Amino acid sequence: MAYYKILLVDDEEEIRLGIKQKIAWEQLGFQVVGDAENGEDAMEKIALLEPDLVMTDIKMPYMDGLELAKHIRQSYADTEIVMFSGFDEFEYAKQAISLNVMEYILKPVNVEELTEILRKLKLKLDRKVADKRDIEALRLNYLHMLPVLKEHFLTDLIHGKLDKDTIAEGFLQYASELQGVSKWVVASVYIEIPRDATGPDILSLHQEKELVPISVLQVLEENLNRKYHYTTLRTSLGICTICGLSEEDTLSELVDTMNLVCKECKKILEVSVTIGIGEPYPELEKISDSYLESRDAIGYRASIGSDIAICIRDMENVQREYLQFDERAEGTLISTLKFGDQSSIEQMVEKLVAGMEDSRAHMREQQVYMISIVNSIMQFVQKYELESDTILGKNKDYLEVITGLTNLDSTQKWLTQVCITINRCMNQERTNTAKTIIEDAKTYILEHFANQELSVEMVCEHLHISQAYFSTIFKKETGVSYVNYLTDIRLNKAVELLNKTEDKTYIIADKVGYTEPNYFSYVFKKKFGISPSKYRGK
Repeated sequence: MAYYKILLVDDEEEIRLGIKQKIAWEQLGFQVVGDAENGEDAMEKIALLEPDLVMTDIKMPYMDGLELAKHIRQSYADTEIVMFSGFDEFEYAKQAISLNVMEYILKPVNVEELTEILRKLKLKLDRKVADKRDIEALRLNYLHMLPVLKEHFLTDLIHGKLDKDTIAEGFLQYASELQGVSKWVVASVYIEIPRDATGPDILSLHQEKELVPISVLQVLEENLNRKYHYTTLRTSLGICTICGLSEEDTLSELVDTMNLVCKECKKILEVSVTIGIGEPYPELEKISDSYLESRDAIGYRASIGSDIAICIRDMENVQREYLQFDERAEGTLISTLKFGDQSSIEQMVEKLVAGMEDSRAHMREQQVYMISIVNSIMQFVQKYELESDTILGKNKDYLEVITGLTNLDSTQKWLTQVCITINRCMNQERTNTAKTIIEDAKTYILEHFANQELSVEMVCEHLHISQAYFSTIFKKETGVSYVNYLTDIRLNKAVELLNKTEDKTYIIADKVGYTEPNYFSYVFKKKFGISPSKYRGK
């Protein structure tokens, strides 16, 4: 049997012990996994124990129940809260209600009353779990509907009814099998089902004409499964397949595969199949263009015959795009230089060089293309004030370097090395910057730790950086959080004052940044195991 986990929070140990011992927790469906003496202590144990329910008193030192509830609502939204309070604390009750507390219990409360309240809480928690399981049922229903949703998405995609953002989102949801490729091409399958076929030799398949497309689809998938990422859907023409091509795949290889499908359908199924193949495109939004081209290709079957794969590139003079380093390619280059690793840099350069190879452009055109790429790189180097001699080599002119690259292999090797060097310089610059920021932060904290208002907001305002970034690099560089670091600075200074001065404890607390002497004593004891006064005596 699964139990709901409870954390008890009260500053009086006797009350916590009494509650734990006098209630038959497991019979009521609960398990007390821990207890805490104040809100500060409770927050640490919530993170560790992950209770389903926190039962807390309102009046406690350091952090009261209301403040604790606020923290729970911010960081642990699923954790429920029950509060104890006295009869004369109605104002607290109103605040508790605003924090969406599950139950508000007036003290004193006896065993019978608390037992009855726990039974009610168990029912509420059970209903909460049941509601979540209803969500699981909805998710299962969604998975059941997924094939239908996918077909609708793919149909709208090939007919050009979707914008760029919708296509990208739909690919993640419904066409994950087409991820990780460089281009997409559409092939349309036209099936000529024999009409009014009779005689003793007729295949049973031909008598069940609705099964013919299913059989053709099976042959198609058996051949595509060997090499390609693809997805299929039924269309008014027959079958449509969107096929992903990697950098290594060629269109001619796909045509050969589709020709094999046509031959197997003729031989095994005795069905005439013609497959039209459009142009491959690296942009998702151009899949609809490839689909239209694949349908146009099928229209040539009347002149060249059926039972073959017809590529639109072979039938029409498709105008190739001019070799151009456009904004999109430049954006990919800059992003990879900033944030990529060595593998992604190599892939990016390989794609750029492959574009040069696919274009079959003249050497002069390729050099202009390379100048555009390197010009973008040098602007990047200047923007981030990197050493150009480190990137290109001492006293080298990049135009001279480009004209010396006589083939695509040497171009790819040189460009890869340049990009990797820039990337390493950027990473080193980030590391140096982070170290400088943290040293500045340490100095500022050391100079202002006695300020009782000192906060991470003040430090970040001084450094002119965001809190999220500061917290990340501070923990990475120092190994501790800002709060723990500040606490250590203050307590170490307190130890120094205890050893060297005769100041009272409350004066020392004020000197090291604590407004509340009792809280200073609590934090001091938590770190060193004894109170400040005993530490001095020792």
